[in-house]
Amino acid sequence: MKIVLLEDDYALHSAVKKVLEFDGHEVYSYYDGELLFKALSHFVDLYILDINVPNIDGLEILEKIKFINPNAKVMMISANSDLISIKSAYQNGCDDYIKKPFYIEELQIKIAQLERKQNDGLKLSETITYHPNEQLFYDAYQRIELSKNEHLLLELLVTNIDTIVHKEQIFTLLETQVERFSDNALRSLIKRIRHKMGGLHLETVFNEGYMLHSQH
Repeated sequence: MKIVLLEDDYALHSAVKKVLEFDGHEVYSYYDGELLFKALSHFVDLYILDINVPNIDGLEILEKIKFINPNAKVMMISANSDLISIKSAYQNGCDDYIKKPFYIEELQIKIAQLERKQNDGLKLSETITYHPNEQLFYDAYQRIELSKNEHLLLELLVTNIDTIVHKEQIFTLLETQVERFSDNALRSLIKRIRHKMGGLHLETVFNEGYMLHSQH
């Protein structure tokens, strides 16, 4: 899993990072909330955020994460046990909360549970699934071959599933690969994705963008 760790206690940060990397995870470390705030990404499996960190606290970062990626998994950690902070974290979409001091094994168990859910894959149609750990799309048991831009766009849509992804978000993502990405190029890209992935419920939202619907 790609995990972002925000913790300003150097000893705890080092211990958690070491254990998670030993477990095979890719860990991106931050000690300062402002630095993480500027570097938030759509393509992270789990954020582990301390609430009380320098400059921008974990609760404010949680709000921004859920704004750019409502389906992101976020776990809050803090020595602060007052109910207001806990309530605020859950109201803003955190998935779990760990109170300091805690055993790192407790964190490992929670992450393992999350991984087991992800391994089942996200069902996008009767036959199409997305497997986050592999970052691959399958039609039944057959891997779907995608171009770089097709894959990038689909990952953006999947991480914001059942939510409108505005064209500006798509252009921002794809224009890191090319100098400029036009409306016509985007329509062609969507057409190719629909052709390769029949049965995918990919809605065009007039004058706004696109929405990928989950299979219920």
